[in-house]
Amino acid sequence: MKFKHFVTVLLMCVMMGLASWLANRTKPAEEPDKNPFEELTAEQISEIHIIDKNAAIKIFNKNGEWLVGGVNAYAADHRKIGPLLYHLANMKMSQKVELTDLGKRFLENPKLKKENSGLLISLYKDSSLINEIILGEIFYEERDGKKYASGRYIYFPVMKKAYLVTTSFDQIRADEILWKDKTFARTRTAKKIELYMTEKLLWTFHRESIVDELKLVDTDKKLNLETVGRLEQYIEYMDFIRAKRRQTEMDAEYKFRILTFDGLQYELSFAKQDDDNMRQCTIEVSLNEAQSQTLLPGRLKLLHARLKKEKFLYERWKYYFSYSQYDYLLSAKERFINK
Repeated sequence: MKFKHFVTVLLMCVMMGLASWLANRTKPAEEPDKNPFEELTAEQISEIHIIDKNAAIKIFNKNGEWLVGGVNAYAADHRKIGPLLYHLANMKMSQKVELTDLGKRFLENPKLKKENSGLLISLYKDSSLINEIILGEIFYEERDGKKYASGRYIYFPVMKKAYLVTTSFDQIRADEILWKDKTFARTRTAKKIELYMTEKLLWTFHRESIVDELKLVDTDKKLNLETVGRLEQYIEYMDFIRAKRRQTEMDAEYKFRILTFDGLQYELSFAKQDDDNMRQCTIEVSLNEAQSQTLLPGRLKLLHARLKKEKFLYERWKYYFSYSQYDYLLSAKERFINK
């Protein structure tokens, strides 16, 4: 009797184990964890803090305008803010990472100043933390003997979870200059653009109305509009490395004078190329008090707000930028003729 009871219990255990095994075999695959930034939009945030172990920057929205910095804030480049938020919202978790590997994947909180710190991005709305993420080591794939950034190790401090995601975020750094709006000359509304070389006028562009294309003065030949468009684009988006007050007069090799339909006049002067393949640039903007509040692009508007307290008649600032970007613009005017 005892033997039969033992066999019955044994069979029941076997059946229960088999049922459990079959249930596990047929359980649907575990879904990947949801991205906590998936519903993120620009309207939901008012501040972005980016911190590494050596630097910290703040990007914030004030009266509908994105700025970067603190007391002396500059206009921020919204063309970089949008992609950052897009990549945060669309990154996919491809692999979980053990929390014991945070240091190995450079996911330590940079506020702790540890050697294996990552890049902390914190999003705020009205001074309240919405969420934050630490970007760690970039993941590279090798194709055709070359390495390509294809992902990044990340850590969510709020969730206390780490992953390998499908976005590399390789252009994100805690560097103010990276996030500044570099637009300082609006040539798309220019009525006239003149280029001088050592005070000699080389050529003049003008347009009859704001909707017309630029034309080259003193010629009946058709312009190469692609080249003219590139000229306008380069002037508007010249890249600078640092800016400071001009202390001494500069010997200008080239000079642009730009007059807009709304009466704003820029003068951009460029020194000779230096040993580092750079050119020093100064910009002067002639305007009255009413114009300063409405006509200046974001960054110059903020500069003017500071300088007018010192009773400056002109803004005089130095800019440094890559010579290779500018070389194309200093060609003879024949470059602009449609042949």
